[in-house]
Amino acid sequence: MRQNILNVAINKLGVKEDPPGSNRQEFGAWFGFNDAEWCGIFCSYCYSFGGHPLGILDFYKGFASVPFAYNHYKNLPNNDGSLRITKNPLTSDLVLFDWNKDGSPDHVGLFEKWIDKDKGAFSTIEGNTSINNQSNGGEVMRRERSMYYVHSFINPLNLPPDA
Repeated sequence: MRQNILNVAINKLGVKEDPPGSNRQEFGAWFGFNDAEWCGIFCSYCYSFGGHPLGILDFYKGFASVPFAYNHYKNLPNNDGSLRITKNPLTSDLVLFDWNKDGSPDHVGLFEKWIDKDKGAFSTIEGNTSINNQSNGGEVMRRERSMYYVHSFINPLNLPPDA
């Protein structure tokens, strides 16, 4: 299940806005909210087409607002009583980033894997990013990230580790 979600993201690597800088792309068209920053929309798309739709959050097909997603999931329990916020992310969990360290999440991507857990290095697949603009860069990319900018990790659907 987890790999299905990530495979959707992997298959979209390299997709860019058209025209550049417009925030117009296939994920926003599917979501019904094009011309807007789309990192959360991309994650919602991957979950939906990976066979595990997020359901109605701030929109019918998932979420567009990263702070909304955090506020929605932060107190939701898993089946075992733990919270959806986790310190041990697994493939396809949401990674929320806080670039300016103000306590509010700015961007979201999908956790792919640890590169070096001891050093806090991991890879993600993200929508609406680039080397020059972390949160509104216009492309689906694989990124190497650091724990330094992580606001939180979320297991949105309570998927078990072996799912």
